[in-house]
Formats: sequence, C-alpha cells, structure tokens
Amino acid sequence: MQFQHVLSRTGWHRPGGAVTREGERITNNLRNWAEQESGGQVSSLLEKYADKDWFATRLLGTTHYLVATTGNGSADFIQLEVEELQEVLARPLFDPDGYPESLEEFVEPIDFPELEPEPIATPRYLFRRAIPIGKTLEELRVEGMEPRRMRRFMHDWNKSTAAMNTFFQNHWVIRFIPYTDRYGDKKFNLKPLTTYQDLVPDVAGALIQRGAGLANLIRDIDRQAGYPMAWYFFMLTTPGIKHEIAWSVMEDHSAGFDYLPKRDIEIIKLWCEDPYSI
Repeated sequence: MQFQHVLSRTGWHRPGGAVTREGERITNNLRNWAEQESGGQVSSLLEKYADKDWFATRLLGTTHYLVATTGNGSADFIQLEVEELQEVLARPLFDPDGYPESLEEFVEPIDFPELEPEPIATPRYLFRRAIPIGKTLEELRVEGMEPRRMRRFMHDWNKSTAAMNTFFQNHWVIRFIPYTDRYGDKKFNLKPLTTYQDLVPDVAGALIQRGAGLANLIRDIDRQAGYPMAWYFFMLTTPGIKHEIAWSVMEDHSAGFDYLPKRDIEIIKLWCEDPYSI
C-alpha cells in the first residue's frame, strides 16, 4: 500500500504549555497543569503563581493529509493524518492589569497582550489517525450519524463525470470535526477539503456570464483543477464560486444552449430544486 501526500492544512493552533523567562519548562499541557494546581478554582492558581514571570506557549499546527487507494469506489481509500506542531511563545501567563475569572479564560483568554510567536522548540510530528473512509462512512450511515450533506456530496460525485475521470482522493480529503451534541454524545461533522485550494478562483456573482462566456469559465476552472465538474464541487464547498453559477447553467440549458453532459445537468437540476452547500 502506497501513500501519497495530497494536502497540508495550516492556520490552526491549540494551547501549549508554560515556560519561565529563561526557557525552563513548567508544563507541556497548560490546561492539565492549571486544573491540577487550582483544584478547579482559578483564584487558588492566582494566589500561588500570579507573581511568577512565566509565559504561556501555543502550538501552531499544520495537518498533513496522505491517502492510499484501496479500490475503485470514491470512498475506497485510507486517509492518514499527521500533525506538524511548532511551539511558540504566546503571551505572559499572568496579566497584572486583568486576571481571569475562570480556568477556561486563563487557558484561552479572549483579549490578552500577545508576544511575537518566537519558536522555543523544533517542530515535531504527531500521528493523528488513519481512517478507512469507506468503512467509516458506512458505519456512520448504519448508526444514523452520517451527515446528510456529506452523503449527498459523495452521491453527486459518484453520479458525475468527475467520477468517470479520476479518483475522489486525488482531489479531495474529508476533515472530521469532533463535537459534543446537546445530549453529551460525541459526534463528527464532515467537511470535504479540496487538495487544490490555491486554484479555487474567486468568481463574483455579478461577473458570471451566460452562454459561451459561462461555458468558457466552467471549462477554465475544470482544466486548472484537472477534472470535469470541479467548478460545481468548488461551489458546494468554498465561498469563491457563487451559487448563481448553477442557476445560470440551468437557464442556459433551458434556452437550448448545452455545454455539459446530461448526467452533470441532472445533478445541477436536482441541486437547483434543493440547494445545499457543505
């Protein structure tokens, strides 16, 4: 089985630990340390350590997605996720001008003087998870937990000319976003991420043409992405391509100007009857 790297998702972070001004490590996990040292009361933590000249750190993250094909179906692949974490200085651990009112505010304050994100350690790699996508989606479906929009997105892909020309995992990965519902149950939101994020154009609704202009626009987007119907799946998942483009395609089709295969027109027609995005 051979894995290939298809996407690196940046721009996220999580709380790190704490260090002294000299760089001596206090803790690797600020949240756990605060809970243990405070006994659940932030005032106890302040009484012990508010006079310390310590600093909180932050982990700047990049998630690397790798995939390995296991079959011919759109969900027949294993998705490997590896986190690259860079620990940097974030802020003074305590601000004498304003103390936190809760442990959550102490760990992740909303308004706090920030420091230059100076690295304090070498980047490290952390294996996150390996997900057999087909099996996982089927388990979620059986349990009634598969998000409806993700199911429809995969259905649209399977019915489109995109599935006839390329593998889903060459162009998309699935981000699993954990959350807790109102009943306290652990669940996931699923979000498809294009592996060609830099190629998604910003097509303003007012600039969407009709007829030959629209046909050329669609072809240009698909050609850059490397597969047909890329514009449609970008429209579902990114803000750059407005929903007006689908309505315009159907208006052209109704006027007898056909530039898309019948199977793709059927997908767009169903979308116009029941629009969605994900």
